[in-house]
Amino acid sequence: MDDFASSQTATFPTSGAKTISGLDPSTTYYFRAKALADGTSRVDSAWTAAVSKKTSAFLGVLATPGLALSTTKTAIVAKITATPNAAKYVVEYGTDPTFANCLTKAYPTAGTKTISGLTSGTAYFVRIRATAPGYADSDPLELTATTTGAPASSAVLDLDAAFENYLDEDFDEFWDLLAETVAK
Repeated sequence: MDDFASSQTATFPTSGAKTISGLDPSTTYYFRAKALADGTSRVDSAWTAAVSKKTSAFLGVLATPGLALSTTKTAIVAKITATPNAAKYVVEYGTDPTFANCLTKAYPTAGTKTISGLTSGTAYFVRIRATAPGYADSDPLELTATTTGAPASSAVLDLDAAFENYLDEDFDEFWDLLAETVAK
């Protein structure tokens, strides 16, 4: 048991579960707590009984998984190459190269995975990393893939103006123009 002679102190403004970070792996730490007086004539509480906790072993940094991408009109097919000791593969994707507002999928195994429901003719930025308990996440691998097909477009048709221009002229020409515009 530790005598707390070389201890460090952490003070928290509220009670409840707290996280203490920056600890060494595979090391036993001893903890105790007390309530501090609020600065008036009150005294601090007594220390609790000491408890010990050993931190998990750090097993290293995971290798970056391999990733190959192919596309369809509305999907990206990701072929993930396994990384030793990986517990899952986290894939982030979106249309912003900074990955702001990206979507995330986590897969427990490597292999071929399909990300569907995408917009045709759109460039997507894809990032993958491997994770596992006791390991630091792998470095991310980033790729870009563009879904096939033309992006969706919209046509604005001012029917009033179009109709006025053709009111006194060939009505069939108006309908041809309308059909051509809608087809865009």
